[in-house]
Amino acid sequence: MVIFYIRFFCFPGLWQGTIFFVVSYAISKSVLSDLLLLLIFYNHKLKFTAMAIRYKVIERAEPGVPGGGRRRYFASANVSGEFTLRDATKRIEKTSTINGADIYGVLYALIEVMKDALADGQIFRLGDLGSLRVSLSSQGFDSPDKVTPASIKGARVIFTPGTEIKDLLVSLDYKKLS
Repeated sequence: MVIFYIRFFCFPGLWQGTIFFVVSYAISKSVLSDLLLLLIFYNHKLKFTAMAIRYKVIERAEPGVPGGGRRRYFASANVSGEFTLRDATKRIEKTSTINGADIYGVLYALIEVMKDALADGQIFRLGDLGSLRVSLSSQGFDSPDKVTPASIKGARVIFTPGTEIKDLLVSLDYKKLS
């Protein structure tokens, strides 16, 4: 029996994973046993989880219309909990050979490096995950000379998703809360 290891992609943005094809050279092997082995490898190696974002229906007024205008109903994502840095450390520790203390230390150091880069006005790229950058909000003036640090109302961080997150967003399922 030979096991071929390949990568496959169903559709752009949908599940990606690893699948094993089992080919039998022994005459005594049946197609059924090969399919059984394939399913065993599939179940252990492909950890596909159907992501379902739960949403609730909320009522909103039309923005910018005096008196609120016509009321309309929209889907709003329902937060199901938090996933902390400590949770990420535990999950990574289960799937790697690195101990939790080292993982937590690296993640915490990443936060410090990220803060320094953003404070220096740099875009912080996290590979296929995405990037972070600082954006400013300020008052508008008729002349560029009037724009000073005092006219800046505040700063915020903008996250721009990379390919991994964009692919995830395309593959999400949605479930309405009852």
